[in-house]
Amino acid sequence: RKNADAWAYRLRRFLDVARALFAPFVFLAERVGGFLATKLQTEPLFTAPVLTEEDLMELVENSDPASGLVEDEREMIHSIIEFGDTVAREVMTPRTDVYAVEVNATLQEVAKLIRDSGHTRIPVYRDTIDNIVGIVHAKDVLAALAEGNGSTLSDLIRPAYFIPESKSLQQLLSEFRSGKTQMAIVQDEFGGTAGVVTIEDLVEEIVGEIVDEYDEEETDIVQLSDGKWSVNGRMNLDDLGNALDVPFHSEEYDTVGGFVFGLFGRQPKQGESVVHENFRLTVQETDGRRVRRILIERLQDAQGEELATGVS
Repeated sequence: RKNADAWAYRLRRFLDVARALFAPFVFLAERVGGFLATKLQTEPLFTAPVLTEEDLMELVENSDPASGLVEDEREMIHSIIEFGDTVAREVMTPRTDVYAVEVNATLQEVAKLIRDSGHTRIPVYRDTIDNIVGIVHAKDVLAALAEGNGSTLSDLIRPAYFIPESKSLQQLLSEFRSGKTQMAIVQDEFGGTAGVVTIEDLVEEIVGEIVDEYDEEETDIVQLSDGKWSVNGRMNLDDLGNALDVPFHSEEYDTVGGFVFGLFGRQPKQGESVVHENFRLTVQETDGRRVRRILIERLQDAQGEELATGVS
């Protein structure tokens, strides 16, 4: 939101490069097809081949450096291609990290939460966060406090927008635009609150992380030495696999912290370790029930070769 100009400029640059990259192919296909149709006085003998996602990925990876396509723009193209296959569960802020307020809270308490969190929209719940009753906007709270009109939190609540975990980001973006809303409550299959997703989350899937003055920068992965990394528990599991060039994948978990929790089969304690494939994963830091940071070490045998052990 605060960095709209910055990412809009990046997106415009990407579109300019993409247009320049594909323009010759489009022009050539149109001219050849039109020429043959004119000469033969019939329908074109062929149409321009349809590029699959894999074709486009390969084209981007193998593009000539002279095309002006820089690394950030390559990543952006990859993100756009993958956007339609990504679902809300993969990008949402999990319920353990959601800033929410009880419906009976005072406006002063809500204002403090808004100030401390840096968020402009706060979910409002009754009794438990699984019972979200609406959303409160910072500007409504601040206006009510400034006017001193005796409004309560209940008077300021706006309807919440609920979606399933499986909602595709492409569909959600369209719904955000048509519904003029910027936050959705993600529900699990039992109707409980799984997390929240905002329009900023969707934008970040395309242009990368947008860090403002309220965000705490925390690097997803830090290489400490050869074969040793410190990893953010919220890092996407597939991204970890790509970074380490190993097949870290799970149908049940999207984050590294969730994956580690699953390996233990219980709430792990700080300092506890588990072995998966040829890696030792040690819980470095916890925050309540959440695994916040993990130390990952590649294991080797006495001859210095990588081990291939099972989970222990």
